[in-house]
Parts: sequence; structure tokens; C-alpha cells
Amino acid sequence: MKVIRQEISLGFSLEIDTPTGHHVLAATVPGSIHTDLIAAGIIGDIRTTGSEAEQEWIRNANSTYRATIPPTGAGNHELHFAGLDTLATVSINNQVKLETENMHRSYSIDVDATKEIDLQIDFKAPLPEA
Repeated sequence: MKVIRQEISLGFSLEIDTPTGHHVLAATVPGSIHTDLIAAGIIGDIRTTGSEAEQEWIRNANSTYRATIPPTGAGNHELHFAGLDTLATVSINNQVKLETENMHRSYSIDVDATKEIDLQIDFKAPLPEA
């Protein structure tokens, strides 16, 4: 069997409630919530212009990443996740397919790639769940 790997990294958005309101932002995948918030100008970079105090709210915020993946054809397909943050729920076309509690491992799920895939990854805020 021939295996073809294709990284899906374009077309992601981040949805999050911040102290300044509800935001839907362009997201970089792979990446992190912090780098997406920095790119959107919501927080400063803690290494240069930001402060730890302005970022404390993030540990209490739920967030959602979304993307639509176009059909890629017949055959067996899987989505491979290498490093989802600790508490994540992955949904495909509004059906929960995976719930995670370990950020130190990878996960794979089978998908039907003959149809458009609406991918949604909900991340629970780490602090309230700890």
C-alpha cells in the first residue's frame, strides 16, 4: 500500500473570548494560541513588548480552531495530530471523533476524504480543568 502524507496547515481560524471581546482570527497550524494572539495584536510578545500579566487570562479561556478541508479523493485517509494541547475535542462535520487528555502523544482518526471535511478542535482552558 502506498502512503501519501500531506500537511494541512492553511485556512485555519482561531475563535476565542478575550478581555476585549469575542474574536475570530487567522491561525497558523502548526503553531500555538500565543503566537496567533501575538500575530493578531491581541497580546504582546512576552520576549519583547508583552508582559506575563497581560496574558494571565489565556489559561482561563476556551478556544476553538477550525478549518475546512476539501475532498481529496477515494481511498483510506486519516488525520494525524502531533501534539494537541492537553484537553482537546476533535469534531469532523459536527460529530465528535476524538477527546484527548495527553499532549505528549500523537493521535490519528480515519476520515472520509471523498467529501468536504469541516474540522473543529475545541481546547478547554487548562486552569479550570486542572
